[in-house]
Amino acid sequence: MATIYLAHEYFASTVEQMQQNRTNAAKWGIWIAHTFGVGVSADWLWWTEFLSETPENRELGLRTDDQCIVKCDEFWMVGARVSSGMARGRGVAQDHQIKVRDVTHLGRFAPIDVESYGVNTFVTQTLVDLRLKGLIP
Repeated sequence: MATIYLAHEYFASTVEQMQQNRTNAAKWGIWIAHTFGVGVSADWLWWTEFLSETPENRELGLRTDDQCIVKCDEFWMVGARVSSGMARGRGVAQDHQIKVRDVTHLGRFAPIDVESYGVNTFVTQTLVDLRLKGLIP
């Protein structure tokens, strides 16, 4: 099973907008995993939950992203636009000859209602895939 790195804009002008971006990204991940049968790595969904927004923490998070990106088979950009962090990740992927897919033309939201999918199944399978890839212990 291939593993893709999911890139979605996160930072926004309000906490509410950032939370909405996280939610949208999670839905994209669910849709991609179920539609294409791939494992999805989106480590930034986890670290943004625990780190306060400072320039130092953002840089730490981006460096963590870089480490995950180079272990994935593909790098996918989703959502309404390509953010600066997504562009950075795309560069890392290209530097390591990792296939890049830009599907931002599909818009901000995943193409279908992902609530109909088994979210617990998705999370469990994704964690297994990340462990197999050596991305998490």
